[in-house]
Amino acid sequence: MVTQQLCHGLLEVAELADRIGETDYAAECSAHHAEFARRINEHAWDGEWYQRVLCDDGFALGTHTAKEGKIFINSQSWAILSQVAPPERAAQCMDSLEKLPDLREGVHVVEAAI
Repeated sequence: MVTQQLCHGLLEVAELADRIGETDYAAECSAHHAEFARRINEHAWDGEWYQRVLCDDGFALGTHTAKEGKIFINSQSWAILSQVAPPERAAQCMDSLEKLPDLREGVHVVEAAI
């Protein structure tokens, strides 16, 4: 999710750089965005949604294999806000959020200790 936020920032900086005529810097930011987006889509896509945390040791949060914490709202929204999610994945991750249990008290939130 943090890398998705970085991607959003790269888009914002690219736009600002372009507006002030720094086209080379804008292109550099856009290239970084494209590379991070490629990596996120390669490694963080869990088949129906984006995982929230991926660690070098293989630990992950927000994966379909987890007993708890299978999906996180922010990982899906940032994938769209950052333009990381291609249109078909954007639709799929939003559809996956619709499957969350709608409890009388609100959506069930599970905290995980890292």
